[in-house]
Amino acid sequence: MGALRLGGPVALAGGYVGAGDFFLAGNGAIAARPQPGETAPWLFAGIQILHPRLFDGAPAGRFSLNLLYDQAMAAGRLFGIVHEDGWRHVATPEGLAQARTWFES
Repeated sequence: MGALRLGGPVALAGGYVGAGDFFLAGNGAIAARPQPGETAPWLFAGIQILHPRLFDGAPAGRFSLNLLYDQAMAAGRLFGIVHEDGWRHVATPEGLAQARTWFES
């Protein structure tokens, strides 16, 4: 395993508007990202465990981790675990307001 990423159901992610981030295979491997016009059931929650070998051969300087995720996915070494309960996506001011309301209730 090169990486283990936490995901949640798109349907339960308050404040999220989008097509989801990934599909899971039966063994927990992240199988694919959605293509244009497609909707994936799982959303990356921003929490992950990355094995140091994932960075072998990584470019020098700044780069997107998506490069490493794609390599790990192609090698069958990118996995996901799902938190099946609701959670809040706070990438926008509206999402943050919804999260505050949710936590205060």
